[in-house]
Amino acid sequence: MRKVTLLYQRAKASHLNITAILLAILFLSPIKMFSQSGNLDQIRNGPANDPTKNFYKTFPNPSWVNGNAGASNAHYVESHSIAYRSLITGAVVNNQYQYVIEYDTKHSDRMAIDYLTHYQRLEPHQQFGHPAEVINPLIMVSGSSEYIMKTVNKDTFGFPVPSSVGSPVPNLPTNSFLALPDSQRVLTAYNADITNIQYVFQQSLTNGATESSTRVIITFTALKDSVLLAWGGHIANRNEWGFLAGGIPRSAGGISGSPYHMRQISMNTFPGLVNISGVGNQDRSLSANAVIAPPVCGLSTAQLACPETASLTFNYTGGTTGATFVWSIFNNTANATISGSNTGSSVTIVPGSGGFTPGGSFSLKIVVTANGLKDSCTLAPAGTIQNVQVVATAVPDSFDLSVRNTSQLSATGTIADFSYKWTQDPPSGGSLDKDTITNPLFTATEAGTYTFVVTKTQRAAPNCSAKDTVVVKVTSAAPQCGISGPDPVCPGSTNTYKYDPDHNGVADPIPTNFTLKWSLINNTNGATINGSTTDTTVSVTAGTTCGTNFTLKLVVASTSGLIKDSCTKTVGVNVSSTLDITCPANKNVACADSKDPSNTGTATAADNGCGVKIYYKDVITRTWIAQDACGHRDTCTQTITVTDSCVTSNTLPSGARMITNSDPAPATQGFTSPSVSSPVRNRINGPALPSATSLNTASKELQVQAFPNPFSNTVNFRFTSPVSGRAILEVFNTQGQRVGIAFDGKVDAGITKFVQFSTRLNNQALIYRLKVGEKTVRGTILELNR
Repeated sequence: MRKVTLLYQRAKASHLNITAILLAILFLSPIKMFSQSGNLDQIRNGPANDPTKNFYKTFPNPSWVNGNAGASNAHYVESHSIAYRSLITGAVVNNQYQYVIEYDTKHSDRMAIDYLTHYQRLEPHQQFGHPAEVINPLIMVSGSSEYIMKTVNKDTFGFPVPSSVGSPVPNLPTNSFLALPDSQRVLTAYNADITNIQYVFQQSLTNGATESSTRVIITFTALKDSVLLAWGGHIANRNEWGFLAGGIPRSAGGISGSPYHMRQISMNTFPGLVNISGVGNQDRSLSANAVIAPPVCGLSTAQLACPETASLTFNYTGGTTGATFVWSIFNNTANATISGSNTGSSVTIVPGSGGFTPGGSFSLKIVVTANGLKDSCTLAPAGTIQNVQVVATAVPDSFDLSVRNTSQLSATGTIADFSYKWTQDPPSGGSLDKDTITNPLFTATEAGTYTFVVTKTQRAAPNCSAKDTVVVKVTSAAPQCGISGPDPVCPGSTNTYKYDPDHNGVADPIPTNFTLKWSLINNTNGATINGSTTDTTVSVTAGTTCGTNFTLKLVVASTSGLIKDSCTKTVGVNVSSTLDITCPANKNVACADSKDPSNTGTATAADNGCGVKIYYKDVITRTWIAQDACGHRDTCTQTITVTDSCVTSNTLPSGARMITNSDPAPATQGFTSPSVSSPVRNRINGPALPSATSLNTASKELQVQAFPNPFSNTVNFRFTSPVSGRAILEVFNTQGQRVGIAFDGKVDAGITKFVQFSTRLNNQALIYRLKVGEKTVRGTILELNR
């Protein structure tokens, strides 16, 4: 067995010399020195009326004992901590150990030791008539001698926060533990370094758990062969845990028996976890009769009163039975006095002569005595007399809507804990953004005189209130809006519209302090505004698409930008009436006579509002067309009979002609169109072909014949090439886009080809191009409406 050294240092010079002490310790001490062991002690701090009966002879400190602590040898109050220590001997220096303790958190359905603390916690203590005892964990006893254990270090380590899961009182014991200073939440070790403290388990605290306990592991490294651990067990306090049904406290103080238990469970090596048998289970208990229940001090909440209030009542709310009370008033600026007894569980406060002082207050103190213990608490202030005043203002209290439209209301006065209610008369013509705040904003929409009343009411009883009134005058109002101008309008036309709220066709001047702003909305027509958009008139050019609309909008706004009015006018783009065309009379002309309208006559049509264009096309008969700007048409036909005495059997089909790349600029009979550009028109309107034409197969140039021209569905092409090779005949519109290929293939020199080509483009001029090798010829044809 390993020899264990337990050294003490001499406390007083009047005792044995150190050599004799060491010999007594090593050979005469009842403490086992040659094996690993652990001894759990608790403090007896003496009876309440004479604590020194349990003090050491040598030291003015309470005694460490193995036995039960009861009323005859100990005195505690709920919320104190009873101190514990464990002396562990035979430890191996620098080895780690795990020391396990356990304490009862609930006993007989009442809270006992609810968490662990520092070993020195005996305050408050004045109720016992003497100072709190000072606890020294290092005092040791060897026979009849008392000594201080010699140590090489002192280490502290914080206890982990206890759990409140399932607690009948939310957040207990966690909040109670955390309310202590850090220095009161630690375990103290001598001759050891603490490396960890952790919970093994924390049993249920619920109302259904009549018994529960908590187990803790303390891990430390031994610095000497003797290690001392010291801590405290917090005695549950009814002031925190409250009461069960029937006024029974949840704390264990006052019940029979010994509900407060602290146990040494075991010690193991670490990390090997080899159990050290010499450190066995030991239990230390504290009787409930040694724990005095403190009186619980408490008063009902502070009150607010009006100056005319008759009386106020305050109650003791601590819940301690059998207690006595003494009430008193202090800091009294409210002219308050106690009416009747000041020793009951409640007290009545009334105003002195002249009533309560507005704006004054008073405080109360109550001294509670129970079980020989006193506690006192104060309520400051207990009563506050309201000096209720309110003043309503408006800035500005008059204004013109063209300049602004808001006024800032405000209620000022004494006391902040009040609610506010504003009313407005008349209720229309403007509104408050909020009516339950001190400073609502009034926004006016029309002129008038508005009266505002604010009522200021105390939120708490007795609901004192005050009122005040403020008047706001509002002048001016937004002017009316109106637009006059033409509708419908011609496509592409430019028209003028006026600011005309009187709708008399005359532009009105812009009102003082206001501006105008014109704009286009819902503009399916593509109309545009010309020039200024802020004058009394505006110029609008309509788009060219008929059957569409645009909407002209006018906003009349104050120069402040706060007051606005707007109006709109929707304008249609179209002609105003139908077309009616009249053709010239039918006419017979000789073959050589001019077919120009100057000779054959011109159709007429009345202007239907936007201008009418008259043109014609010749297809056997002459069709005259009147078309307005919106594409509306009216037609009539004229028959022109041509007497021709020169017809031969070789006459080409009707309308056919020969056009080559060497043709002079042709001009054909009677077709003009405003929609065809000049180069195209010149090609179509060339001189008429001879009445009989045949292709010259001996020509050195490409020769092309297109007929009829104009055509209404299908055009015929006949062409001859002077060379052999690939021939391609293409047709293009006047924008240069190809619309088709009439022929693409091989041709032989001098052999005439005949092809047909159909389109569905309707009333368009087309250009064709024939290319064979290096030779190219172009021409123009016209497709008429079918």
